[in-house]
Amino acid sequence: MRNPSESEGEREQRHAREAAQAMHNLEESKSKEIVELKKIIQDIKNENPDPADWELIEDKQIGEYLVLKLRYPKCKNHKGVKIMVFKATLSQLVKQKLIDPHFGTAESTRIDGQTGNMLYPIARFPGNEEGWHDAIWFATLKTQGRTVSFDCVKPKPNTAASARN
Repeated sequence: MRNPSESEGEREQRHAREAAQAMHNLEESKSKEIVELKKIIQDIKNENPDPADWELIEDKQIGEYLVLKLRYPKCKNHKGVKIMVFKATLSQLVKQKLIDPHFGTAESTRIDGQTGNMLYPIARFPGNEEGWHDAIWFATLKTQGRTVSFDCVKPKPNTAASARN
């Protein structure tokens, strides 16, 4: 709103101050958003396992398949425990130093920026006792040359209904 007692120069100075204040407020708002986004990104990083920071809990070689239970100390989900099956040996896997629990292919871009193939899991299971047994079952079937698919798991028949028929 125009102040009639305000000169043209005063009005321009007021507009400049208001614009400067608006710019300051915008920059302050952006800074707060950036800080919040950095916090969100860090939280996501904390949830994801660091492929360079892992501890071997248990391993079992079944033919050409390795069942592996690792703990990623900085990972927060599932207490950092991951159960995976690799088509590799433990020595082959440890040589690459990084063990990424995420699926990938030999052609995938390596997370360490190095060239060459990286071994990735062919299957993952829950990080508990049942997951460990299921991973061993899976590796055993693969070693026998059997195909494993979701349709191979059928619900148990209702025994009471089966007895009546």
